[in-house]
Formats: sequence, structure tokens, C-alpha cells
Amino acid sequence: MESETGRVRAGFEARMRREGVKVKEDLSALRKLFAEKKVISQAERKSALDILEKIVTEFCSNMPFHLDQFEEAAERIAVQAKAEVDSFITHAVMSTGLEVLRAQAPKLGIKDKADI
Repeated sequence: MESETGRVRAGFEARMRREGVKVKEDLSALRKLFAEKKVISQAERKSALDILEKIVTEFCSNMPFHLDQFEEAAERIAVQAKAEVDSFITHAVMSTGLEVLRAQAPKLGIKDKADI
């Protein structure tokens, strides 16, 4: 069974690979545009700026969001693990305590150990 952090990490890595491919494609398109034309039209400039803005948005907004998601997943796992350990310890202490009480029942004046 895949852990939550593993799932989030795999999703992040896949997204980074996809974005890397897009950035390479965008860079190639910009290089082609700049190599073919000495003068660039307003529409072509806007297109080039749109490409750069998408890259900046992805790496300045979206990637930090995914990192936050990863951190939240890790925190949820830590809280869950702490709760499970606490539950285990509580159960062990109660079981041990009940065994000791049952063993001491005659000394405590308790005739029926089932009452404990």
C-alpha cells in the first residue's frame, strides 16, 4: 500500500516532469521565433510573454502549493502515527493493570475477578 507522502511525492514528480517538457517546448518555440524573425510583431511579443508568464506562475505559485500539500500530508501521517502509538501504549498499560488487579483481587477483598 502506497503511503500518502509517497503518493503526493509521485504526483509532484510527475507534474515536474510534465512542466519540464512544456518549458522545453516553450523554449524551443521562442528560439524558433527569435531565429526566424528580426522584427517581432505585437502579437508574437504577447505570445512570448504569455509563455514566460505561464512558466513563472507554475514555478512561483503552483509548485509552492504542491510543496505545502506534501507538508500537510506528512503532518497528517505524523499525527496518525502518534495516535496509533498512544492507543497501543494505553491498551498495553490497561491490560497490564487489569492483570495485576486480578492477581491481587483476593488481597483486595474481591471475590469475583470478573468484577475487575
